[in-house]
Amino acid sequence: MDRREFLTSSVIATLAAKVLSDNTLARAQTPVPSGLVAPPPAPMPAARLTLDADSRFLHWLRDPNDIADAIVEITCGGLMVTVGEGRSHVSAANVQRELPTFVNAIRRNGLNVVQVRGGSQTSVDPMVEALVGTMGQLNITHYRLGADSYDLTKPLLPQLDATKRKIERFVTLNQKHGTTLMYPAGTGGSSIGAAGWDLLYVLKDFDPKYVGLHWDTSHMGGDPGVAETVFRTARPYIVGMAWQDRTWKQDLARIDEQGGPYPGPGASGRGGVARGVVDDDAAGAGGGRGGRGGSRVGDLSVVPSPLQGTNFARGGGWTTIDVPMGTGTVDLFMLAKAMRETSFNAPMNLEVRYSIRNVTLDADRMTALPRQFVIGTIKRDVLTIRAALMQSARIAI
Repeated sequence: MDRREFLTSSVIATLAAKVLSDNTLARAQTPVPSGLVAPPPAPMPAARLTLDADSRFLHWLRDPNDIADAIVEITCGGLMVTVGEGRSHVSAANVQRELPTFVNAIRRNGLNVVQVRGGSQTSVDPMVEALVGTMGQLNITHYRLGADSYDLTKPLLPQLDATKRKIERFVTLNQKHGTTLMYPAGTGGSSIGAAGWDLLYVLKDFDPKYVGLHWDTSHMGGDPGVAETVFRTARPYIVGMAWQDRTWKQDLARIDEQGGPYPGPGASGRGGVARGVVDDDAAGAGGGRGGRGGSRVGDLSVVPSPLQGTNFARGGGWTTIDVPMGTGTVDLFMLAKAMRETSFNAPMNLEVRYSIRNVTLDADRMTALPRQFVIGTIKRDVLTIRAALMQSARIAI
């Protein structure tokens, strides 16, 4: 291209750019005619969080490099390390020596390690002090221990006040090492935190920089109708999140012990008479249907005594079971939206409590299953969470 052609093309390019910019500006200044739909606004940039694998469901792998390979295949960004006894990846008794070696091996594979799952302690002891001190040296910021339980034969609020006094020692320890205790919401009616409100009563007096709630999506989201309200109420005190799902299951054998479902007045059950049911027509024979004050109304004389079976009137055999993400009662879209709107930015880990082909993931028998099948099953949970977070709240993990 000679000099003239270069200048000509430059002028044309400049004019074209000017015209395009003017047209764009004109369109921006021209109101949209009535009845026409304005172009949608640019999508909100995606927030970015990290979902960690939990080394509890990788206990069947022992070498840190093998564990790191599995985490990459699952597409998680880091690891929540187990520190304890038995199959834990790091021994609590040797935490000062083993934790740095294990964590550095995981990090060399480009993965994050910012949280630890410790033992079942609910108060500071020498083993907890050694763990937290080692974490501080490794820039591991968050850890989870055990949950306290109620003595339901005694008043509950004084027990919560006693829990506050124990947490004060954790706060002092965490201030020293720059760490945060993620207090778990326990399961079962006797666990402190299972009700939700009780942990908020405890934690509201402390700085979330040092102690807060480890939110569990299944434990705290059992009733989808109130899960969002509970999450938004607890959000200022949530310092970590565990992802898992669960659903309801009914043991029909427990109903059969009670004579089966109620068949209705006059209906016959097994043996011709509904067991445990007063038949109004039969009871009224010879005396008409009876009037007000008739002795047969509410008569329990035909009900077996003692009451039949050991599960009579105990909830119809309903229990909850752990299931893969997205197949239970947890509303992932609702939770994701609430996370975005409350600026959630705490560490997260994936829980895998359900069995795979009737094998629990922390058992030695897991190695009998095809590795690709196990990894693929867990990865499905990650992809389910990722899709829900991105589609409903523009959150990337």
